[in-house]
Amino acid sequence: MRQKSCVDKIRTYSKGSGGYKTAKYASVGGFLVEKRGKSPSKIASETVKDPPALDGSGYVTAIPAVNAPPALLPSGSEPALDYYTGIPYDASLGIYIPRNKRDELVLKLAPRMKDLETELQVWTDWANQKVKQATSRLLKDQPELKALRKEKEEAEEVRKERQLLEESNTKRRSEMEFALSNMTRQLEKANNAVRRLEMEQSILRKEREAANLRAAEAAVNYKEAKERVQRTLKSSQSWEGQKVLLQEEVKSQRDKVAELQQEVAKAKNRQNQIEATWKQEKAAKEKLAAQATALKEERVKLEELGKAEEERIKTKAENDVRYYTENIKRLESEISKLKLKSDCLKIAALKKGIDGSNEMTRTTTTKASLIWENNHRTEGKIKRERECVMCLSEEMSVIFLPCAHQVLCSKCNQLHEKEAMDDCPSCRAKIQRRIQARFARG
Repeated sequence: MRQKSCVDKIRTYSKGSGGYKTAKYASVGGFLVEKRGKSPSKIASETVKDPPALDGSGYVTAIPAVNAPPALLPSGSEPALDYYTGIPYDASLGIYIPRNKRDELVLKLAPRMKDLETELQVWTDWANQKVKQATSRLLKDQPELKALRKEKEEAEEVRKERQLLEESNTKRRSEMEFALSNMTRQLEKANNAVRRLEMEQSILRKEREAANLRAAEAAVNYKEAKERVQRTLKSSQSWEGQKVLLQEEVKSQRDKVAELQQEVAKAKNRQNQIEATWKQEKAAKEKLAAQATALKEERVKLEELGKAEEERIKTKAENDVRYYTENIKRLESEISKLKLKSDCLKIAALKKGIDGSNEMTRTTTTKASLIWENNHRTEGKIKRERECVMCLSEEMSVIFLPCAHQVLCSKCNQLHEKEAMDDCPSCRAKIQRRIQARFARG
């Protein structure tokens, strides 16, 4: 499209110049053939980086930079003899006679100076127009870009909130697991203490039973001794010496009985203390078990809440992504439709012919728009999927390589190739080869 607009400007500029018009078309045509090997994106990048330059043959090899348009060249009213200063002129033959290679080069390149100046001016005007178009397009797209940036920031905030929630849930889960492990260790310690106290209680129970047996034996012995004493007192009151001995024996037996009773009392007190301690340990164990159960229930509730929140955030993120994807697809579809309509209008204008006047251009554009709308609304004999994307009336019959798209008919392809358009109308890829194909109608 860039090359097409350049050709239109050159035609308008050179209208009415007679035989000079043919030379100008040849110059610009040669330049376009040389330049069409590069894609528009590469040409744009080269125009920003490098200034215009001349190769060895005198052709312009770069477009002027968009951000710094060059100044206009001086007009063609300057005398042409200035270029031939110092070269001898043969009046009889009416030509300049070169003396060296420099003079030959000057004589060869001087006639092309005016063409190159005109061509440079055309490219300068084209670059200024493209800068204005890019500025207006940027201003038009700024609100949408701001909205997209805002949506991106909101999505980033949602992602950060989700990450913070996951981190807090992980931290609380680790704290709950640490508390649960502490409670488990405390329960194990309590169980060990209870088992130890139960063993001590069994030992004390055995000691108490042994003490009771000893006390019973002592009581039996005491009773027997008492009976013997009574019998002895009754039988022999005369035996004072034996009586003293017997009294001492009875006293010793009583002391033993008192000691045994004290031991039994101590054993009972110790047993009571052990039972009280065991009850306290059992109550503490039950309390710890209840706390552990409560912690487990709280952990389960927190995990359920975390999963529910995670599902909600995930659902919201998926809905947002789906909404943004649909918007992007819709915008891309609208852009492709607008590009296709613009191409169709320009091709229709080229078919009808351009005479350079504003009135004829406006009439042709209006007719092409009406033709495109009528063809777009109504269905012809050719199926919609087989219609040419430019004229919308003929069947597609040309395949572009390497993209393998079939979007143009033979007439539109000839016009497309004649205007030096090397980009596929469907995917904008560079066309390396065009194949004419025919298919049987279904």
